[in-house]
Amino acid sequence: MPEIRLKIKGVHYAVHPDYNPKNGDVSTEEMELETIERLRELDERRPKVILVPEPDNPVDPKAVRAWCEGNPIGRVDAGQTSEAYCLFNDSCKMAVVQIDSVEVQQRGNFFVKAELSEEALSRKRSIFDTKDHWKGWRCDIPKFPVPEAWESCRVLEFLMEEILSNPDKIQVSELENYMNMWIDRSLHDFSLEAMSTRTDYIQKISDLGDERLMPLAKRLEKQITAICGDHRMVYRMAWWKNLQNSAAMESYWDKWRSGQGEDNLKKDLHKVDTCLRRMPDDLYSFIGNLSELFSALRYRGVPRDILWNIYTLLLLRQRICRELGIAMKPLPINAYGVEPEETIGEEDQMDETPDECTSEAKASGKARSKGRTPESLFKNEDGERDDALTGEWATLFVEYLTLHKAMNKEIDTRKDNYVSRTFVVFYQKWKKSGLVSTQSNGNACFQFLHEDCGLTLKVGKCTYANHIRKMISEAKELDLWDIESNVNAFLKSKKE
Repeated sequence: MPEIRLKIKGVHYAVHPDYNPKNGDVSTEEMELETIERLRELDERRPKVILVPEPDNPVDPKAVRAWCEGNPIGRVDAGQTSEAYCLFNDSCKMAVVQIDSVEVQQRGNFFVKAELSEEALSRKRSIFDTKDHWKGWRCDIPKFPVPEAWESCRVLEFLMEEILSNPDKIQVSELENYMNMWIDRSLHDFSLEAMSTRTDYIQKISDLGDERLMPLAKRLEKQITAICGDHRMVYRMAWWKNLQNSAAMESYWDKWRSGQGEDNLKKDLHKVDTCLRRMPDDLYSFIGNLSELFSALRYRGVPRDILWNIYTLLLLRQRICRELGIAMKPLPINAYGVEPEETIGEEDQMDETPDECTSEAKASGKARSKGRTPESLFKNEDGERDDALTGEWATLFVEYLTLHKAMNKEIDTRKDNYVSRTFVVFYQKWKKSGLVSTQSNGNACFQFLHEDCGLTLKVGKCTYANHIRKMISEAKELDLWDIESNVNAFLKSKKE
């Protein structure tokens, strides 16, 4: 009876469920040893493993989770989920598999196997064939010009198909050259066609049996498995910034704006969002974090032409949001009313909630007096201002801003204000370390920035206090990955 063999990945995350690199968590040597110990235990005892589909997984609805002795232990490699699905049917929502082998090493994986009945073989299907999933989606906006590097990938694919179709005449150096060029230039193409091509190349290289070509297969495998991992997306996102700031984008933007009947960016935003809302599985809700959105798209097998249309919409949306001075986050469907012309792109409008100064006065039962002790972010055990800790972090914050040429920038209430966004990143780290309250105090934030760091603010205290408190509460929606990466590197350098 035929067997199926599947790789289970993510054991390290399963052993340490609170570990989250997105929040700046660092995997310690102790954690790595705990993972190795768990893998060693799996290798020695070989307990049963239960596979369970995860159709409600927001990033990958095709994901299959592995459970062991009542606890999650990882997930089936994304490249093998189509094989895993042959184990399930309407009456069998889960599947029991046996551990076949274990990689007992730092962040290792393990492999499971199961016998396949004839019925299971007949059920086997490719769940990556998701073109029908996107059949009803359309974009009414002209495409952003496809970069030449992407166009060259189609030519390279044709060349390699010609080479691989004649295995007896293959020149290894020629194939290596073309394959390496294709891998580099298709780095950010996670369309249905590109993913299928990568898998096809791996199989064809393996079939050739030439050891000289195996490094190419390993590069392709690595690209497939890590193409949207958050820890890698940080540096991969550089290509997106290059698109945003390119001359081609400026030309496209000028043509787009000249084609609009009215100079009304809110209407333009509504037009773009109407197309984005048509994406299946509520993918629109991911647009506040592009690395998560790209990852979610990769797992939904987006056809290449549709993927580039989505890139066009995202490029336009980012530019419109920048012009309006608002964050790149999902908007409620009724949020596109036309504002008076003079307010477009001005300071962010506050929600109708009591401002920081008013609520503070009400809580104390009297108005603030001039002699009242100012609020402080950092307090000692007695609840009083911790001057040493305040001075330490003020020095680091100013040093970071100076390093990034932002120390002399004024602070306002635009959500794209660099100093405010940087402060939110620092605040999240302070909160995670227990240095500040989990409930942000806008007055204390103002005090730190204005008095302790000596920064200039264009707005009044109460206005900014409300604004920064709101930004901190909405930190997950602000797309701060680039600043987070810089801050992590900066703080790490200070520890070394």
